[in-house]
Amino acid sequence: MAALYLVIEDYKLGPVYQRAATQGTNSFEPPIQTGSAVRRPCRAAVASLLATATFAVMDLLEVGAGPNRIVAFDGRVLEVFGGSVRRFHVKLLSVTVSGPDKHGNRNVVLRQAGIDNSLPVDEPAYEQLQPLLEALRSAGVSVAG
Repeated sequence: MAALYLVIEDYKLGPVYQRAATQGTNSFEPPIQTGSAVRRPCRAAVASLLATATFAVMDLLEVGAGPNRIVAFDGRVLEVFGGSVRRFHVKLLSVTVSGPDKHGNRNVVLRQAGIDNSLPVDEPAYEQLQPLLEALRSAGVSVAG
């Protein structure tokens, strides 16, 4: 399982802090510097901050999308490798898949902030992308086509 780090204002809470907060133990409550005072947050405060800012973690999904392209998705960020590297956050992403042309090729369009990024794929590559498209739908991404 990947380590999660949460940044809240200027404070960085790591796995040890999360474990202490989620397991209900007082064994480790880190000091927090605020101006000239140092205070120790209570377990409930740390847990409430973590609960509102975390996301569902899934296993990394990597799919080949053509001869020189790999698409990776961790449940929150979609990354496209090959040529230039592109990253898309699920909250800003929409996907459109065109119908097959006369050769069976499709165009998968990744749209973020009004900018389109195309992934032209043939039929075998499109079949390999199906688990990725389903994972994107499960993450709340609009997938049309």
